[in-house]
Amino acid sequence: LAWRRREIGELPEMEAKRLAFRRHNALTPGQPPLLLCFPEGAWQEIFPENTLTCENPLARAFELQLRRDIYWHDVLRDDAPFEPQFEVGWRVDFGSYGVEAQSLKAAAFSPLLRI
Repeated sequence: LAWRRREIGELPEMEAKRLAFRRHNALTPGQPPLLLCFPEGAWQEIFPENTLTCENPLARAFELQLRRDIYWHDVLRDDAPFEPQFEVGWRVDFGSYGVEAQSLKAAAFSPLLRI
C-alpha cells in the first residue's frame, strides 16, 4: 500500500495539481475552480472493519489511511494533490509533571440574583 501511495504522489499530474492549488491560494485570476470530494461518514461503508488486514491498532490506522488515499486517487479523481510521502503524525501525552492541577467551577449565573 505504501509503495502504491508513493507511486501516486510521484505522478506528473500531482505536480500539476499542486501548481493549481498554489495558483488558487495566490488568488491568481482566471483559474478554473478546484473540485474536492470528502466522503466523510462513508469511509466505514467503503472500507468495513473486516476488510482491513493489520491487527495492531496503529498499523490498522495507517492501513486505513493508505487505502483511503489510494481510493481517493483511483476512484474519486478530484483535484486533491498527494505528496509522495506518507505523513505520520506525532502524539503528545501531557502528564502532571509532579504537580496536580486544581480546577474550580464558578457558580452558575442567575439573572435573578440581586446584589
